[in-house]
Parts: sequence; C-alpha cells; structure tokens
Amino acid sequence: MPLIGCGGGDAESPQSASMTGPGAARAAAAPAGAPASTAAPAGAGADLVTGGGVNSLGDVNIVPFQTVIEGPIEYEEGSQKPLVTSFPTAEEVEARPAVDNLPSDDVLLGRPLVIDGTIVPFEEIKKHVCLGALGAPELALARIRVFIEEELQRLTEIGAPPERLDFGSEAVETYLKSVEVGLKAEYPEGDVGVDDLLNSLSTSDPKQKLHQQMLFAKLFLPSNPADFPPLTLEALLKHPGGQVTLDHYKSLHEESIASGQDFRDAGQSQFDEVIMQQILGHLIEVASIVPDAAPSVLYRVNGVDITVDEIWGRIKDRVTTMDVLAAKQWIAKTTLLKKAMDAAGSWLSDEEAYAAYHVHSDPYKESIFSIESVAMVVMQFPSMERYKFHRRALDSFLRMRKPDEAELAKFAESRTNRIVGQVSVDADVILCSAWDFKANRWRENGWIEAENRMKDVLRLLLEEQRPWDELVERYSDYYEPPTPVSQRGRADENRQTKGRFRNIQRNGLLRELGESDYGMFVSGDSITDFIFFEQEVGTLGQPRRGPLGWYLPHLKGRTKPPARLTLDEATLEELVLDDYLSTGLMNYAQELVEKSEVYGLEYPGT
Repeated sequence: MPLIGCGGGDAESPQSASMTGPGAARAAAAPAGAPASTAAPAGAGADLVTGGGVNSLGDVNIVPFQTVIEGPIEYEEGSQKPLVTSFPTAEEVEARPAVDNLPSDDVLLGRPLVIDGTIVPFEEIKKHVCLGALGAPELALARIRVFIEEELQRLTEIGAPPERLDFGSEAVETYLKSVEVGLKAEYPEGDVGVDDLLNSLSTSDPKQKLHQQMLFAKLFLPSNPADFPPLTLEALLKHPGGQVTLDHYKSLHEESIASGQDFRDAGQSQFDEVIMQQILGHLIEVASIVPDAAPSVLYRVNGVDITVDEIWGRIKDRVTTMDVLAAKQWIAKTTLLKKAMDAAGSWLSDEEAYAAYHVHSDPYKESIFSIESVAMVVMQFPSMERYKFHRRALDSFLRMRKPDEAELAKFAESRTNRIVGQVSVDADVILCSAWDFKANRWRENGWIEAENRMKDVLRLLLEEQRPWDELVERYSDYYEPPTPVSQRGRADENRQTKGRFRNIQRNGLLRELGESDYGMFVSGDSITDFIFFEQEVGTLGQPRRGPLGWYLPHLKGRTKPPARLTLDEATLEELVLDDYLSTGLMNYAQELVEKSEVYGLEYPGT
C-alpha cells in the first residue's frame, strides 16, 4: 500500500475530499473540466491518454489521511546562521571503458551504456525511451487506434451508414474554434490560447490526437444509446449503477430529439469523459495485450504490433538528454537489482511475483480508485509493466532485508510518522527551470541556461549580499497559470507564488516540485525528502538538479510530528512497512549503481 494518502498538500485546498481506497490508501483525482464556454461534442475534450480534460493539466490532488492532530502544533527550532551554500562540484568526465566493440557516441542517445563490462545496445536504449514518459502518450494513442479500427470494422460488417463511421474533416477545426471563443472570453488578455491547449496534448501531432479522441467518442459513446456497441454496454453494465447510467443516456437522447436541442452542457461533458475512461478501461481489460511480443515490438494488441520504429518516429524530434538519461537509469537499476537479488536468492519467481502482485492489487478492485490510476496517475509510472516490475523488486527486497520491529519503529519515528502525522513546512524553493511549461517541452539549451542562472543566484546572494526575497522574485520560474474570468472573484489574492510554499505537507510539495514515486526511484534522489527529513530549519540547501531544472531550497519552518497518531495500529504498520520498502529499495538501487562500473549516465548541463 503506497503512502499516496498521506500529506496531500494544503489542508485549505478547495478540492480536498476524503476518498477511501483499498486498506487505508486514500486519494482523489481532480482533473479540471472544460469551462461551459468551451463545451464540445461528447468526448471532444476528453484526454483518453492522461485521463484529464484537454483544457487542464489533469492535476492530481492527493488527500491526507483524516487523522486527528491532538494538542497544539509545535515547531522545530531553527538556525540563526547566515544563508550560505555552494554550487556542487562538477562531475568529472568519465573515461571511456576498455570494452571490446564499444560503439561511438550517438547523436541522440549520447554515450553508450555499459554495465559491469556489458554493453547495452543503443536499440535497447531507444526501446526504453519509447517505453518511458515521452513515449507513453504515443503508445496509448497507438493502442486506442487498434480499438477504433476494430469498431470501424464491426460497423462496416453490419452495414452501418457512412455517417456512423467518421465525421467531416472540419470537425477538429470547428471544435478548436469553439475552444478559442471560450478561451478569449475566459482569458481576454490572451494569456491562454489554442496553441497552449495543443501543446498540452504531449504528442507530435495534437490535431490528429484530437481527431482520434473525438472519433473514439463518436464510436463508443454515440449520442443515441441504441447505437452503443456491445463493448460499451459491457463496460457500463459491469458496474453497479450501470443500468442507471444507460437509462440516463436514453433519457438525454429522447429529450434532445423531442426539443431539438443538445442538452450536453459542461457538466454532461465531464460526465462523458468519466464514462469514456470507464469504456477504455474495459477495452484494455478484455484485450489481448502482450508486451515484448517479438524483437522490436513494444506491444501486440489484439494481434496488432506496435513497434519501436513506429513510436520512435513520433517522438525522436522531441527526445532530449533527460529522456535518454531516464531510460538508461531504469535499465541500469533494474539490471543491477535483479542481478543482486538473484545472487542473494531473493528475486521472486514469475509465479511468486504473480501471486504477490494480486495480493497487492486485488483490494483495489473494490475501490473507486483503480490500481492503474494509482500507478500511472499518482505515482507517475509510464506503464503498468514498469509498475509491476517495481512491485516485484519491492517484494524481493522484503525477502532479502526483512526488517524487525525495532528497525521499523526507528524508521517510523524518523520518517513515516512525519508523513502520516501531517508534518508541514514553510519553504522557499527557487526553481531555475530547464522546462518550458507553456510549450510543454524542454527548452533548447535549457539545462545549461538553468545551471548558469542558478550560479547567478548564488553570486548575487553570497557575493553581492542581495536580499533573498529579491532573488526569489527575479529568478524562480514556477509556472503560475492565469486566473480565468469566471474564477477571478474566488481567487486567493494571498496565495504564495514563485515557489514560496507555506504550510505544505510532504506529498503536496512533492507534486509542486515535479517529483513522483517513479522519478525518485529512477533518479535515486528527492528534493522534497531532503527538505522534510534532512534539511536544518533556517538554512539554505545546496543547489540540486531535479526533475524540471535546478532547485535551491530555503527551509523557513517545519512542524514537529504529533505525540500520538490516531490511525489504527494495523494500518500504521502497513504504511510504515511500505514506506520502509520503497525508500530502502530506492537507496539500495542507487548504491548498486554507485558501486558498480556503470558508464553512460551523463547528466545535461555544463
């Protein structure tokens, strides 16, 4: 059970709500829907890849356990020392290993990856870039294309009229024009436009993606429920309340026919998006999806191959050093973990891993929050295959290093109790970003520029003694979305900006800094955890390279954990063990990389 339910962020969050999942895990997904002024035909705004509306980033709000904090909140004592720090020492350029047939550096994939004398082929690295965060949306689209083609074939075979099979070529442009009208009304200053919407779709051809999503909606959630395909009916009726949902769509269609009006407003469009996610989940559940079905085949979906070349062709113009580094880190860590655990006799067999995964995942079947949502939306794993490997590694790590009660109690006191006990911090974290938030991609030379900007911050702070607040305002690059007209009366004018975080809990800060469970495992580091569990109050941390650029944390305050936690003992024990395993596995994997001979994990920058 992951600690997804602990320390979700500001207790004042307007979206906070307690949602009970399996065991004690609690989380809530709160993607913002399209405003009424941009409401479109059913499904036009649904992002079937990320699960959010196309007009939002699909933000996930993780809600804290509803524990009762007894007694007054106490704060840790802080340092009164001046703000001092230094830039990390530059990494030395690695010497090329003396390995036979070592290939030259690749233009896109950088240095060859060598693990304890074994060369990892560039094709393998390319494959894992495709399976990573950059390729995941394209893989999801390719899978949806298979389902669309199957439904088109079914409709053709039953003699469906042409208008059931597609819509006019102008449909996407018509939708975008309606969105543009809505955006101009909500953002009259021009802060947000259609290009921002298209950039948010994370694909090489956003209009094609919109077309595909609109076609998926037309085929699987047509306006007339009499035309619902068998798989849609299965998806609806397999859930309690499915008949009520079906009756709702029948009534909606009958009212529309009788009045000659379309009753799909913004609320109905959001409901349609939820239903389409439900339909897509069912399609995936009943499909035959085989990973690594053949050389250079990423997945075989209902007999259709999705190849490395297909996905690479769609992402190669957007591949950066960070995408390649993440792929290499995943390869290195998973390779070394399996090797070490095999040697220790702790690596679970296929049968043991299958059984252990179902013990972990089956409780989610009775939850409103699926294991897939937890893994890919909350924890940010790019695929369920990677999540399942991570679970196998966690269970193998438990077999190898099963902690006793004393060790778990010590760990809980130093870490887990602080998360469950809703410890919060006041911190300023300057971000010199290498990421272009509006364009939704890495900036050209972004890492070099971010590193140089961070060095400027230190020079101005330490040598010229410029005020800290001045540097936060001048250099911190967090994206602050403009407030739409419809929400300006409710906007919190006192909200902190530029990375000034106040009264924020661990998981809330994790999200704000762009970190995730998957990212921490791959990188072996967490700026959030440094701030919460290591940094001395009142001090300035050392600049740290993180998921979006260079970060400089100044910890202003941190609360003490409560003297007593109100969670029941069994739940707390489960949380502590899971936190122990996740943290321990991350550290162990990083130790394996550092003590092994691994070449090719180059970081971007100067």
